[in-house]
Amino acid sequence: MGKVYDTTNRPNPYNLISQTPRNYVPQNYWLKEIQDKVDADWDYRPNRALIEQETAIGTNQFVPLEVVLQTVKTDKGVPISDDWRRVVFRDVHYQCPLGLKFKFSFQYDIDEPEENKSVWLTTNRNTGGATASAIIARCNGTLGSEYLDAQGITHYHYEPAVQTKELAGVNIVYNQTAVSQSSDLTVIVQHNEFTRKYYVNQRFIVGYDQVYRIQAISKFASNRTFVDDDLGTIILYFEVVQKSEYDNFQTRIAYNQKESVVVEETGTETDYQIRLDEPSVIPETLSNEPLIFKPVVYASGVSTDTPVVTTYQLMNASSPPQPVDDSVRDKYVKFEQLEGNSFSLQKLKFYPAGNLEVTCKAILEGVDVTYKFNISLRGL
Repeated sequence: MGKVYDTTNRPNPYNLISQTPRNYVPQNYWLKEIQDKVDADWDYRPNRALIEQETAIGTNQFVPLEVVLQTVKTDKGVPISDDWRRVVFRDVHYQCPLGLKFKFSFQYDIDEPEENKSVWLTTNRNTGGATASAIIARCNGTLGSEYLDAQGITHYHYEPAVQTKELAGVNIVYNQTAVSQSSDLTVIVQHNEFTRKYYVNQRFIVGYDQVYRIQAISKFASNRTFVDDDLGTIILYFEVVQKSEYDNFQTRIAYNQKESVVVEETGTETDYQIRLDEPSVIPETLSNEPLIFKPVVYASGVSTDTPVVTTYQLMNASSPPQPVDDSVRDKYVKFEQLEGNSFSLQKLKFYPAGNLEVTCKAILEGVDVTYKFNISLRGL
């Protein structure tokens, strides 16, 4: 403990901390002594293990790290299971972020084949103790989904997930009386570029022969009050649904009805028209990655440097469709004007109501030239 100068007149024990030497403020002297004690005893800890730690949330890149692994117990001191561990870090100042992944097998052999290792997810952390530790849960399965790259090509992504019937042991504030929404299956995943796109009613193959549908999504528990998307984990509530003949159990990708959106390309009937030099084919659905568009004005088949003005509107589900406010639109799609007439579009959120309507306009020798197309913000 830090050196105490006076204990004769102290209304509360916090005065003991306030009397630590000024040259150790704000890092109190007693913390330095604890770090020295941890360093001195570290080599003698029998439960040390070399595991792999994700460099940052969402990177899926891992580096070796030596830690102490302990059994997780309930409030009554009863061990939960081997699927939950308390990981203790050597650095007492380290704050492990919620949702960070670790990777190791029960043999703790860092050189084992990847298929023999399990991914572990940080579901709880200790922010008030003198030492640094966190609760991690073993991901006992993956959730497979599809996503589109900037060229509209479909790829598969498999997200490690903690799949359980309840949150008694892995809740952010874990205990045996955790209350959650009624569901057939509760799943915890890391909040990253793939999982943040999950939506209600999306279907997944869980295990190898069961199909589930998302009933509800809990992604509002931010680590900081005024930062909405500072999430480490997302909690998904599933219900069992009927299998479809289109479900692919070999790739473990469940079928999700894709909207049939027709791309509309409209030009003028004069000798002047606007064409898109990029992309070569307009995808039906805008992806999560920026897609560059390059409109060019042509006169009698020859390209010109005529300026093009591009506007875009997000339509609602009314009949006929009407544009939503720009403030709402900007939550779902990002538009960026690039060099010349080029621009990029990027889907920020899933939008089921209507399409994005893009209009390119130019004036050439007094003739108005327009080019319009619709693109969906649905998809995965």
